[in-house]
Amino acid sequence: YYVFLAGLKFDSSLLYSFVHLPSSVNSVFFGIDLVKKSLILALLAGISQYYQIRLSLPAVPQKTSKEPLSFQEEFAKNMNVQMKYIFPFLVIFISYSISSAIALYWIVSNLFAIGQELYVRRKTKELK
Repeated sequence: YYVFLAGLKFDSSLLYSFVHLPSSVNSVFFGIDLVKKSLILALLAGISQYYQIRLSLPAVPQKTSKEPLSFQEEFAKNMNVQMKYIFPFLVIFISYSISSAIALYWIVSNLFAIGQELYVRRKTKELK
């Protein structure tokens, strides 16, 4: 994070003698400057976070009886709702407040988590 916050600066004393210091570093990724804020990447980070949470949280079974939910069941239900709907907005806010590099990190991380979740689900179905 601090690399993109302060800008990309190099100390040539940290390089091996056979490695030359690059004249410039390009911080643009698909036309988006990663040092600046990007609403598009922030929104994509929030959307990917929503789908990642939606896939990873266990489904809360619906009660068929008329008796009220216990404190633990009510707490779990409320926590699921908060994580599913509020956390993606928090990710959007943080991603837009900080540089686009953080949003890109969240997007890639969420996509790997979604892929892993789908892979594990498919493998567990094959084992049953």
